[in-house]
Amino acid sequence: MLGPAELDGLSALAERGFRFAVDRVEDLKLDPRALAERGVRFFKVPSELMLQRSRGRGAPIHPADLADLLGRHGIDLVVVQIESEGTVVDLLDHDVRYGQGFLFAPPRPVRAEVMASRRADEPDESEKFLIDVVEEREPAVVRAAPAPGPRS
Repeated sequence: MLGPAELDGLSALAERGFRFAVDRVEDLKLDPRALAERGVRFFKVPSELMLQRSRGRGAPIHPADLADLLGRHGIDLVVVQIESEGTVVDLLDHDVRYGQGFLFAPPRPVRAEVMASRRADEPDESEKFLIDVVEEREPAVVRAAPAPGPRS
């Protein structure tokens, strides 16, 4: 559902080594090859969607086969909203390698010293880079590494 400007922006970022995650997945209708070509490296699916067998019927792919399909295109499946050990046990049959949720760690505020170390009036190097890409200028010297992978 992205327009030409958004696709160009994604392409520019992907060419510079940025990786992307598809989040808030509501169904399993996907084209993994097209996602991989656009720089998507993580596909985040709610645990409820992975485990609801009734929704899996008639879907283009069974949730148990999703990790393998995505993996063939270099995309890691990340199951999100994992809130109980029972959910983890149920996901074992789905070849899930990455998970996020309250079971592992609840959201926490950013440490004050991290926030104090950044000057509010000056963007960091990655923000300067994004500004340059959006404004179609040559990027500033970028020292920031591409985004890290998901936390398990």
